[in-house]
Amino acid sequence: MKKQIKVALAGNPNCGKTTIFNKITNSRHKVANYPGVTVEKKEGVLSFQDCSISIVDLPGIYDLNVLSEDEMVSRKFILEEKPDIIVNIIDSSNVERSLFLTTQLMELEVPLLLVCNKIDLAKTQGVETHFQKLSSFLEVAIVETIGNKGKGIDEILKAIVSIAVNGKVSKGVFVKFSEDIEKNIDIVKRHLEHKNLNQIRWKSIRLLEQDPLVIKEQDGQTLSLIDTLEKKLFTENVTEERQRFISRLSKEVVKRSFDDRQTVSDKIDRVVTNKYLGMPIFLIVMFLMFQMTFSLGSYPTHFLQNIFNKLTFAISSFWNTDSMLSSLLVDGILSGVGSVIIFFPNILLLFIAISILEESGYMARAAYVMDNVMHKIGLHGKSFIPMLIGFGCTVPAIMSSRILDNKRDKLTTILVLPLFPCSAKLAVFALLIPAFFSPFWGGMVLFSLYLIGLLLAIVIIKVLRKTIFKGENIPFIMEMPPFQVPSFKLIFLNAWDKLSIFVKKAATFILGVCIILWFLSKFPVDHDAKKDYEEKFSVNQKEMQSQLAPIFLNEFKLQSDKQKYLKNFELDLKNPEIKNLQKNFNEEVKKLKSEKSQKELSYSYLGKIGKFIEPAFKPLGFDFRIDLALLSSLAAKELFISQLGILFADNISLQESLKSNYSQLTGFSVLLFLLISAPCIATFAMARKEASLFFAVFQFFALTFFAYLLTFTFFQIGRIFF
Repeated sequence: MKKQIKVALAGNPNCGKTTIFNKITNSRHKVANYPGVTVEKKEGVLSFQDCSISIVDLPGIYDLNVLSEDEMVSRKFILEEKPDIIVNIIDSSNVERSLFLTTQLMELEVPLLLVCNKIDLAKTQGVETHFQKLSSFLEVAIVETIGNKGKGIDEILKAIVSIAVNGKVSKGVFVKFSEDIEKNIDIVKRHLEHKNLNQIRWKSIRLLEQDPLVIKEQDGQTLSLIDTLEKKLFTENVTEERQRFISRLSKEVVKRSFDDRQTVSDKIDRVVTNKYLGMPIFLIVMFLMFQMTFSLGSYPTHFLQNIFNKLTFAISSFWNTDSMLSSLLVDGILSGVGSVIIFFPNILLLFIAISILEESGYMARAAYVMDNVMHKIGLHGKSFIPMLIGFGCTVPAIMSSRILDNKRDKLTTILVLPLFPCSAKLAVFALLIPAFFSPFWGGMVLFSLYLIGLLLAIVIIKVLRKTIFKGENIPFIMEMPPFQVPSFKLIFLNAWDKLSIFVKKAATFILGVCIILWFLSKFPVDHDAKKDYEEKFSVNQKEMQSQLAPIFLNEFKLQSDKQKYLKNFELDLKNPEIKNLQKNFNEEVKKLKSEKSQKELSYSYLGKIGKFIEPAFKPLGFDFRIDLALLSSLAAKELFISQLGILFADNISLQESLKSNYSQLTGFSVLLFLLISAPCIATFAMARKEASLFFAVFQFFALTFFAYLLTFTFFQIGRIFF
């Protein structure tokens, strides 16, 4: 039987911990250059040298003093899950900072392995660490790695097995504090030893440092003892002495070749983080990203559109469209799901663009640049990190709000996150914008929507911080990683992983909802509408035959109704008079088909629901079809497209249908409402989990009311000028 080994991967944010985890487990979890990406522990299992190794990637932390929820995840796992080994990842370019956590981990008396990562980066920065000497001083094994290149990964696994199986246990040495502090630690230790507790030295130190979580676990007798020692510790700070120990150790093992020359990264930083240039550069980068999403995305989108058009035409040509099964396939599945799938290229391009900015290190600069804005509106600079993640999906963005240190900042951030358009909203934008605006204006309109969302979020945050969530701002401290050439393999893998989520969603949830929506749009059957159509079609057919009779003396066989409608079929004759007659007949048939579809839709369950809610949204310029699409989008924003695809299934191009049925004013009004209104059900559920049911309900209705008010104002003013 294989030996089971549980390993905790711990380290500071941006030390390369998740990269190493991915290399070891062959997984592709997200890696980025800002804290808060790993907001929950991730586990991977592998076999190595007859051992089953379970490796858990913990959120990045600087020490065990818990401030935020993601730090709590790391601390609870280390203390409560009792891993067999802690693998502590150290950034070799900043050993002194990394060792603060290391000294705390050694006090837990759990076998420890140090992995000194980014040794290549350290060398380029003129930092040289004597790892053997460091290992000797700390009495702990050390492995050197270059995580992003996979160097040293096997050595990590060998060291884990050696420690766990061969008994080469290395826990490291304790930091020796001043005599007075050590006396107090001994007093608390002797008191706790009678309670049969684990990690006694660590808990003693944490009690003396007034750790609220450790204090909460103690009885009155222990707390009384701590109170007698607190005044003496006031002048003897454990943290300061720990820092002095690390500083002395670093001087012994770390050598720096001082060089006044600036690196390329430093030179770029002087521009992109400049007080005056930083914000304009950020806005230009965002605009170019959105412009690329539309300009490059239009080609594969049109290609997919043509494929679905040909597929629809092929099925309809060989299968009677009056058949319910044919209608389900063409009008329900192809029109509903297909309408979403054709915009996957736009989503993929957005994911690629965001991944490039993350991998290169620019997103960390964007967070730094936005920190000034965040503080001016009364929010912590870290809040911009969930907002950046929200461009991909609001659900993980809400989860990443756990990096915020207080509840006030967290709730404020979660409330406005839906205003940062996710990729699902991008798919809707990709449908609507080209339908109403030229390719030249497409990128500008999309950029304006993202900008409106940002400005609205700023206004709401400012109001909340002046009223409900009053409080002092906390300084924003964030490590600025060096610029680097992104790994394009990792970029495409990450982008594809994200896109695959949408593909699975389209193949399961959206498909199921589309079938339900099709059913609601087709039943009950309006037999009167069908009979009326057949009578009018017969009249038109006879009229055309009578007009053709004088031209043809011989028998003339008309093409089928289905061919005329789907192919816009014209007789292959040179006589222009005949061609005009056929064209007019096809146009009449098209009008009759459209009239029949509208009557059937109005008679259906879906139509009755739409007509019921239509008066409420008519002042916004919406009709019952848009109302129904908005209602469907509450389940998932992509369903807005699917619903319109089903409602306009009788037409070949959905965008052409929208353009012919609605004005530009209505089109932008819909975009504005979708941008601001209530989030999808998944976001609602996550907001409930991270905050409360009351908060989630408040967010849902408050954003919907706000969207209604702004869209109403925009549309009514727009009617005056357009």
